[in-house]
Amino acid sequence: MLMIELIFPYLIPYLLLAAIAGLFGIRTRIGFWGVFILSILVSPIISLIVLFFLKEKPRSVEKIS
Repeated sequence: MLMIELIFPYLIPYLLLAAIAGLFGIRTRIGFWGVFILSILVSPIISLIVLFFLKEKPRSVEKIS
């Protein structure tokens, strides 16, 4: 029980930071879930740095004829 009391206060903010990083990654090729999982595995701070190097998804351009 003591372990849960020690980990829980840090778990929620960590997951919130990972979700924020995921939101920044929505427009990348790996998307929200890819960045979110990367943030959990590595660190939200490091994943935000990696986001600067990821390319954005190409936007589809519709031709009006």
